[in-house]
Amino acid sequence: TGDLAKYYSSPANQVAVITADGDAFNCVNGWLETPFLSEKVTLDTRFRLASLSKIVSYIGLLTVEKSEAHWLDERVLDLIGSEITPSDARIRRIRVRDLLNHTAGFDRRKSGDPMYVPGAQPWCPHRLEEIKNLVLDADPGERYSYSNLGYCIAAVSYEKKYKKTLWSHLDEDMNTSSYGLSYLNELDSEIHYNFMRQEHFGPDFIKLFDWQALRAPMGMTGNAHGLAAFVKKNQSIIEFSRSSKQDSSEICKELIAEGCYDGFLERRKSSEGKITWNQRGYMFGMSATFIIDDKNNMLIWLGAGENAMPMAAHQHIQRYFEQAF
Repeated sequence: TGDLAKYYSSPANQVAVITADGDAFNCVNGWLETPFLSEKVTLDTRFRLASLSKIVSYIGLLTVEKSEAHWLDERVLDLIGSEITPSDARIRRIRVRDLLNHTAGFDRRKSGDPMYVPGAQPWCPHRLEEIKNLVLDADPGERYSYSNLGYCIAAVSYEKKYKKTLWSHLDEDMNTSSYGLSYLNELDSEIHYNFMRQEHFGPDFIKLFDWQALRAPMGMTGNAHGLAAFVKKNQSIIEFSRSSKQDSSEICKELIAEGCYDGFLERRKSSEGKITWNQRGYMFGMSATFIIDDKNNMLIWLGAGENAMPMAAHQHIQRYFEQAF
């Protein structure tokens, strides 16, 4: 964590490691606000999880009765509105599995991210009928493209099928609050984030987004050791994610960012041939990383800063993980 503060513009950090044998290690540094003049960060300090929220959402979405395991193959329009007639007929082919595996056909690099537009309320989950106006950037299941929209639609699909929200399932059935997990729109982080490297937004950016709508893809808060314990408790679902290799006409590109996914986990191959799976988190003023290997050694980092080179801190954590395990 000292390196993260010194070299990667992250003045406050939490790192949690759980080994394959179940041994847990935690490290924190930094202050909630002004260094030396405010309270120090502790193991229980809340950070914004950004896209590490997808880990919690994925686990909740897959914690269903075994008799319902086939729900991943259900068509999304059959769940959220069979009466909707999409202008792009391919939308009818999108399955819940495609939403979670980032293979639904949305490409934010081409068409933008409708979930993350400053000052604009996203149509998901508020106006689901607008899905009929989408034009996909690829056939469902054809290739990987990271998507926040997919996780919002998946949460809505869960609610339509099971007649309860994903959030009530997580709160009541999975007791997420006991792991220090909450929602940004209800309980924001106490951290003063570092916007020194952010050219366009400052701390007030948080007022520009609908965090209720963004819960599934990026709208949660928590601490590193609590999130790690929640993941460990649900290790079988993480193993399922790693086994969810999608049949695709595009070969996985494990050497490039966002080039290959197994379930929600991005599969990466190092230049030395080591395979790891990760979920990176980014939000204005912060960064985070989750990494796990095939033996279930895992690391979670939550940081309170944004580096001028966004991938630099993630790569630093990745190198540390590979050296350690």
